[in-house]
Amino acid sequence: MHNKHRHRPIALLAVTLLLFAGCSNPFGSSGGSSSQSSNGDSSQGIAAQHAEFVAFATTGLPEITLHWVEPDSSITSYHVFRSESPGIINVDTDTPIATVSFGGGPEYSYVDEAAHEDTTYYYVVEALAGGSAIDTAPEISATARVKTGDVDPDFVYIDPSAPDGGNGSSDNPFNTIAAGVLAVNDGGTVLLLDGNYHLADSVTVDKEVVIRSATGSYRFSEAIINAGDIGNTAAIEFLGGSDGSVLQGLRFTGAVRTSSSQGTIRIGSGSGNDPHDVQILHNHLYQNQRVGISNHMSSGGSTGTVIAGNWIADHSGLHAIRIRNGLIDGAIKNNIIENVASAGINMDNATGFIIANNQFRNIGGHGMNLGTGTDDFTVSGNLLDHTNTSEREDGGGIRLYGASHETSAVITGNTVTNSFNNIYQRDGNISGSNITIENNTIVSAAAGSWLIYNSATEGVLDAQGNWFGSAEEDDFKDSMGGAVADNVDYSDWLTSAP
Repeated sequence: MHNKHRHRPIALLAVTLLLFAGCSNPFGSSGGSSSQSSNGDSSQGIAAQHAEFVAFATTGLPEITLHWVEPDSSITSYHVFRSESPGIINVDTDTPIATVSFGGGPEYSYVDEAAHEDTTYYYVVEALAGGSAIDTAPEISATARVKTGDVDPDFVYIDPSAPDGGNGSSDNPFNTIAAGVLAVNDGGTVLLLDGNYHLADSVTVDKEVVIRSATGSYRFSEAIINAGDIGNTAAIEFLGGSDGSVLQGLRFTGAVRTSSSQGTIRIGSGSGNDPHDVQILHNHLYQNQRVGISNHMSSGGSTGTVIAGNWIADHSGLHAIRIRNGLIDGAIKNNIIENVASAGINMDNATGFIIANNQFRNIGGHGMNLGTGTDDFTVSGNLLDHTNTSEREDGGGIRLYGASHETSAVITGNTVTNSFNNIYQRDGNISGSNITIENNTIVSAAAGSWLIYNSATEGVLDAQGNWFGSAEEDDFKDSMGGAVADNVDYSDWLTSAP
């Protein structure tokens, strides 16, 4: 078994699709974009949330590559375990096939060169700090494939510098994404080699397909998609029939959508175009305009949309993520959203969703807006710093339309700081609402604004059991920039940070 450095380029063909958790710098040194976020260090002095530890297993030619994201800065090494049967690895008694580390700190990938072709393997990665195991990622699997120069309609290659007339094989790739999507089998994978893709038209997807980088999985590749020449249309649109599709590990720049709802990456378009279980994973969107990623239904609805591990930065015009209509049981997790003109996440008419472990920084509008028709959701583990910087009086880091929330709306474990109104409820009557705000750190609201404000004339906002920066009520009750409004029940507040 050999431990390889993470920068080693490998031809990758299929991916076990699992979510990774964001950390203060999930991008490592694996090829930053030509446009890094203009504020430099994305951590801005705020401790990152503890990251959920999840790994990837990526099929190679003929090797299998494992990737993961550092779950904690204290990690010094990792154990890698392997089996040919699922569910039988025991990290307490089994012997690892490798211990992964390097001189300056932990490595984040492992290449299993001993994997036999056409055999499926199961892996578990265990994180250690000073020799003691502190975290274990869920089991993952992959199969080593045989590389041939023949056309494989399940795995189609794209190279923007290739000549016309390609057939999609690894030796003779297509030169446009649209050609690959058209040629690949339903359920197949379109692999984008590094290079600059200047789109002439929107890429539309109407079957199940994985579109991803050929040289990276959870990290962003140097496959850069420039949509600046196609005008008012999405770079990539997932339409009816594209259920289960995945977009992963790519960079998007230059896109302009004049619509307030429809994004650079768009899921759904009009009646009958309501795909389910689409995943937008680990992409980098930078210097785009209006909306970054949208789930947009004019009627009907889509279930199971997952938007996770993306970095959306330097975004002008409107929102980073816009949920327009009809999302059911979706998840927005582990994204970093920074330097955005309007809202980080703007949601309407969505139910049963979770928003978890995202980081929002320097957002002109609301960090997240949970608007009309949103219900039965959980917002947890997010970090919001310097949001609503435009100082909208009825805005905030987290803004609620309380009258919409007739079933459970839980806001817990978040850190909201330095925002103009850290949390703001804007509806006039919330007497029938079911909102719980608990176990959050809500501190240091911007001058002239509120820690929590409830604009309702009827109904009290339940915000018991939160940390407001002091154990003393006088410190957070009476002064603007640190005040809790009168019609907020903040009783039993925490006396120390959770």
